[in-house]
Amino acid sequence: MNKLFLISISALSTFLVLSYSSCALDNIADAQQSVNQQKLNDAFNTLGNVGGIKSIIVSQNDSIVKEQFFNSSGPDIAHDVRSVTKSVTALLIGIAIDKGYIPSVEQEIGDYLTPLVGNIPTDKSEIKLNHLLTMSSGFEWNEWGNYNEYNNWWNSPDQITYLLNRNIVYQPGSYFNYNSAGSNLLSIILSQASGKLAEDFAKEFLFNPLEINFQSWKKDKVHYS
Repeated sequence: MNKLFLISISALSTFLVLSYSSCALDNIADAQQSVNQQKLNDAFNTLGNVGGIKSIIVSQNDSIVKEQFFNSSGPDIAHDVRSVTKSVTALLIGIAIDKGYIPSVEQEIGDYLTPLVGNIPTDKSEIKLNHLLTMSSGFEWNEWGNYNEYNNWWNSPDQITYLLNRNIVYQPGSYFNYNSAGSNLLSIILSQASGKLAEDFAKEFLFNPLEINFQSWKKDKVHYS
């Protein structure tokens, strides 16, 4: 049985704004022949009334059956992808490991951050990249459902030290705790390891090869990444 895949894109973090290029529609006619267009249209109409949805794409057998944009969105309109950025950052760390800039996810963050901020307490310097990637660094942090935590960090004069000044309340690797500041550290570490701004690294090794254009890459206030 053929399967239909439905992808809905809604607003999720504030670092990266991507420009979406419309998928090739050359094979739409063939794919549409095996789809109940009335039911498909009804589904699109229903989903189009859901707040925050920007686009819907239905694909069958590698062909686009139907795509539609909502809420003033469009194929050439940049979209703030919010926490999708965390996945992009994780991809960049993987690329950096593959290309030899970073030995492995077992590297300790102190190896990269000490040159920027000076001596870091041992319990923090020994946190590994793997802990940041899995949001299990152990820092005292209360961002999930609490925008004040995120806003206070984002508006602080030095976002790195803002996080590093927090206590370690869990053994790293033992407890998941959603933490945007930890993901930002990964971007800083990427820059330190590669000698390139994270933005330039992303363009060279990820976005340009995929022919993805983006219009905004926000940086922290002190240690640009």
